[in-house]
Amino acid sequence: MRIKERIKSHWIFQYAAYGAVGSVNFIIDICILNLLMSLTHIYQGKMFFLFKIISFMAYSINGYFMNKKLTFDYKGNKKTTYPAYASILFLAALGNGWILSTLTMILPSRLSPRMWANIVNLIASMTTGTISFLVNKFIIFKGDDDK
Repeated sequence: MRIKERIKSHWIFQYAAYGAVGSVNFIIDICILNLLMSLTHIYQGKMFFLFKIISFMAYSINGYFMNKKLTFDYKGNKKTTYPAYASILFLAALGNGWILSTLTMILPSRLSPRMWANIVNLIASMTTGTISFLVNKFIIFKGDDDK
């Protein structure tokens, strides 16, 4: 295996690339979430769970294609990886939405509801993002060199 291929297949490089893709996805997520908050003036609670599901679904499509190509350099069958990837994202979206809707109910007195919602969104995204990386690396986009 060439040095470039070894570096690209190393988990630290992949985790950094996954984080970069996650950062792009977080920007997409935060824009959609803030748009929905601005339109409805809802910053917490059960309705916020729906907002998170909408924003999470929007950036998940972007994440699939970027992670497949840039993070894992996966050339396998799209017909089998996308449903598995989508299933993991669905579970992550549920966890993300739960974290978001639960923690936004606990509003620190020094923060505005919008600021707290954005902080909690970052916490939820980092938590579910790390778990999703591990599942994607070792199950969904498992390369030939990992077998």
